[in-house]
Amino acid sequence: MDNLETKIEDIAQIIIYNTNYKIETLITAFELLVKLFQNIINNPNEDKFKNFKLTNEAIKTKILFITEITDLLKAIGYEKVNEESLTYKNTTVNSLEITVGILNKKLTYLEYKLTRPKSPPKKEELFVKVTYLDNLDAFNKEISSGVTAVDYTATWCGPCKMISPIFEKLACKYPNAKFFKVDVDKGKAIASTQNISAMPTFRIYKDGKQVGELVGASERDLKTLLDRHCL
Repeated sequence: MDNLETKIEDIAQIIIYNTNYKIETLITAFELLVKLFQNIINNPNEDKFKNFKLTNEAIKTKILFITEITDLLKAIGYEKVNEESLTYKNTTVNSLEITVGILNKKLTYLEYKLTRPKSPPKKEELFVKVTYLDNLDAFNKEISSGVTAVDYTATWCGPCKMISPIFEKLACKYPNAKFFKVDVDKGKAIASTQNISAMPTFRIYKDGKQVGELVGASERDLKTLLDRHCL
């Protein structure tokens, strides 16, 4: 279930960091999803609760305007049975329970974000403009001494765009480490020598040797990686 939890967490993060969505509408959508999933959890033998009507006007206007919701539904066990509906096909409700837990945490965050007073960002909340490395020699030089954190990214990668500002924000908190990004399309030689096959990939180097790695866009796991190697 760990992989499923990470996938659901990543999709939820992409949704809440998408500036095209208003906080109020996200809260409504997440509350409706929690209610729908909770109906299945409470009534696992009732098939009527397992159908997700794509043509339902409330679902279309209050949930499906979030394009990533379809990915979320498929990840937790919904399958398309016809052009009008998806059906929950899993024999257990474990994936729904995990999803409800994650969505409730995101609701708490969104409600706080909606009601918190506006104030200037604290120093540690400021973003750092992280330099890109495209040249292999420059890359090797930078990682050869000290602790270096590298974000392997791509312009076409959705999760990369979501986690990128978080990486830049976190860079403020680790003054003893250097932070860089590598665009795998522009820095092909770097990506090749480092055997990068998935984006985003985060790696930590100490005196030229790799000491840590994270594949994926989990903010929680990224903080854990940096705390372990960059403090």
